[in-house]
This record gives sequence, structure tokens and C-alpha cells, in this order.
Amino acid sequence: FFGFMFILVLMVITLFFFYKEGARFMERFWQVVAIRESLRTAIIETITRVLGAVMYGIVLTCLVQGALGGLGFWVAGLPSPILFGSLMAICAMIPLVGTALIWLPGALFILMQGRTMPGLLLIAWCVVVVSSIDNIIRPLFISGKARLHILVIAFGVLGGLLAFGITGVVAGPVILALGLVFFEEFRQKAESC
Repeated sequence: FFGFMFILVLMVITLFFFYKEGARFMERFWQVVAIRESLRTAIIETITRVLGAVMYGIVLTCLVQGALGGLGFWVAGLPSPILFGSLMAICAMIPLVGTALIWLPGALFILMQGRTMPGLLLIAWCVVVVSSIDNIIRPLFISGKARLHILVIAFGVLGGLLAFGITGVVAGPVILALGLVFFEEFRQKAESC
């Protein structure tokens, strides 16, 4: 958890400086890299589009998971389902454990009260729906906004997670999308020869 929080803080600080000094950095970067204007434009548009889509997908996925978790708390009769749903939306960003940090203690609380059926149903709902829905809807949200095929996004997200950890959720789709830009560039050169 502390490792995740350190990476998250580092990523937020880095994003702050990228947004603050990004235009000047990009101008200097492109002065050094000698490529055609059309390829440079394609690279910039792809990175901008895919990064925006990944952030959009992550936020929407967390909101959906929080809403579904809050619904489970409400049906199970736990107090403050909106508060706990909001906490699940925040915790959904934490890899591996995510929403379980909130719903597991809630389910255990119900079970300790002797309400076995609501507790087991809450556990089943949260395991089957809340915790696993991000694997389905995140690539859908990202692919729609990034204008890339869902399979490309799914491979990008999963491959990025395996290769880079939590930062791979962002880096994987961007790297894969850039690979497709370069592939298209080489394909066009091969056709023109």
C-alpha cells in the first residue's frame, strides 16, 4: 500500500510538472528529433488522445465500481452506502486489493451479526461484479475514447500492468498506440517504394 501511495504521489507530481512545463519541454524535444511533420503530428495526437482516454477510463471505472459497491451495501442493509460506495470508488485505484479494502470488512461485519445470507450475498456480489467489472468496462471506456480497437486497449492495459506495474495501466496503451503509429508509418513507406 505504501509503495502504491509513493508511486501515486510521484505520478501526480510528475503530471503537475508535465502540465505546467509540458509545452516548452515538447517544443525542445521536437527540435532535437528529426522526423517528418506528419509523423510528429500523428505521434502528438495519438499520445494526447490515448492518455486522455486512459484517464477517462480509469475515473469512470472507479465510479462504476463505487456505485455498484454502494448498491451492494444498501441491499445488504449496511449503514451509509453512499459514503462506503465513495470510499470504494477511491480504493478502486489500488491494485490487487482495491474495493475489497471496504467491502470485505462490511461483509465480515454482517456475518459477525449472524446475518449469514446477506453477508455471503454481499461477498458474492462484490467478488463477481464489483471487483471484476473493471476488467470488462475499463477497456470499453478507453477504446471508445481513444478510437482504438478494444483488443488493442486490453492488451495494452494487461501487458502494461505485467511489465510496469500500476503505471503500466497508463503506459501500456500509450506504448501500444505509438507502436501502431510507427507500424502505419513503415507500412506507408513500404507501399510507396
